[in-house]
Amino acid sequence: DRRRELAMRAALGAGRMRLVRQLVTETLLLGLLSSAAALVVAWIGIEVLRATMPADAARYTEGWYNLRLDTRLVLVTPLAAIGVGLLVGLFPALSSSRGNLTGFLKEGDRGVSPHLGRPRVRQALVVAEIAFALAGLVAAGLILSSGARLIVQPGGFEPRQLMTMELSIPEKQYGTPAARRELADVLLARLQATPGVQNAALSSILPARGWSPSTTIVAEDRPV
Repeated sequence: DRRRELAMRAALGAGRMRLVRQLVTETLLLGLLSSAAALVVAWIGIEVLRATMPADAARYTEGWYNLRLDTRLVLVTPLAAIGVGLLVGLFPALSSSRGNLTGFLKEGDRGVSPHLGRPRVRQALVVAEIAFALAGLVAAGLILSSGARLIVQPGGFEPRQLMTMELSIPEKQYGTPAARRELADVLLARLQATPGVQNAALSSILPARGWSPSTTIVAEDRPV
């Protein structure tokens, strides 16, 4: 679409490498600006996630407080933008500046000549660009949808008017499973008998705790 502009510059004395440098510079500038905008959006997104995550979920989510923009990511993003800018900008620049561009000035306003149709390589680049963009948008949409469900939708229980507490049982006094079961029965009976308590229960793991126990299985003549 810009061949008439390039033809005008060529007619005024601009060499091919000058035209290539112009187009590549424009592509690199757009890439750097887009990478800077991407980093800003990523930082804002992390801050929004921190502000909207429930306190209990954030406390029990492993690594949540360490969620941040990694320094390597900040360095790689502009470098990737430069590399992509050179990759996708150099080919169109060389293609657009090739040949007798001054001949395109004679076309006037009659439109684009048949021999200016897009080559297959350029069409493939456009298709690939749209495909990658759609894949990125779909992935981002799924992540946002999952996050919204975690925050908005109920977790399968009514959290209002509930109180939880965590107990550490002394190993010396309750070292056997029978002693621990007896203690659990006594605690549960006293909790249920407390005035104002409608129901009580004991559990080793609370919902949305983000932790699950592990079991080591040892078989004879086999590694752990």
